[in-house]
Amino acid sequence: MKLSEKRVARAKARIPQEDFAGARYDTDNPGALAKIIIILSSPRSGSTFLCDLFHINGICLPHEYFQPQEYLPLLADRWGCRKGEDLDGEAYVQALTRYRTSSDGTLGINLHGSHLAGFLHFEPLLAGLPVDFVVVQRRDIIAQAISHEIAGQTQRWSSAFASSGKPEYRFDAILARVRNLQRQNLLTQAFANARGGAAADISYEDLVADTEQTLRKIPAFANLADIQIGTRLKRQGSDLNSQWKRQFAEECLSRNDLMEFGSKGMARVLHKIRGR
Repeated sequence: MKLSEKRVARAKARIPQEDFAGARYDTDNPGALAKIIIILSSPRSGSTFLCDLFHINGICLPHEYFQPQEYLPLLADRWGCRKGEDLDGEAYVQALTRYRTSSDGTLGINLHGSHLAGFLHFEPLLAGLPVDFVVVQRRDIIAQAISHEIAGQTQRWSSAFASSGKPEYRFDAILARVRNLQRQNLLTQAFANARGGAAADISYEDLVADTEQTLRKIPAFANLADIQIGTRLKRQGSDLNSQWKRQFAEECLSRNDLMEFGSKGMARVLHKIRGR
């Protein structure tokens, strides 16, 4: 993986210090890595909220450590994991273990479906350790896609990021987000199945509606006497999200290119009925 000065500078400019990738969240734990918790997710699925809940409850600090656009270049540079303009993958995993492992040896990783292709190259360096999987998805994928599109346009990925510009409704862009999220969900589920690990399956909607009971479905939280749920993050949804959701839903139903397979199928059914 190439880590040019330009790429690193771009990452530093985009990621605020308040983000979990900030140096303030680095620890220095040279002890042995004992366990890995992998959150399998997609953008705007509530995974950052979940990561914060892991953190404030003292379990570990999961984050998108293998996100190749900004987080991995930023962290690799700060942790000295570059050989010229190349990433030293082994040094990166060693640094990740040292600076982001909890005192009891637990490392948390938040993997979107889009991170998996890159993560597979690092996975052998983490082999032989027990892994707990948490699969988090959002039932309302239209709302998720709209949230993703707004964040993509404004670059406000969480409440730690400043907004840059006013978002503009674009049907085709939201539809592309829906399809991308469906693909990411497929990949994360396939990864969990392929690794054969027992996964705790939770939804964004349940996590927001009943945070404590939803967290207790996750082994790391199950036996905690008192679960803290007051996170530093603020919800970002607004009336604009609801407006776009209605507009997108109505437009979906008016698009012949989306409805066509249903129309043809119904035409065949009616033809058969009339021929009887």
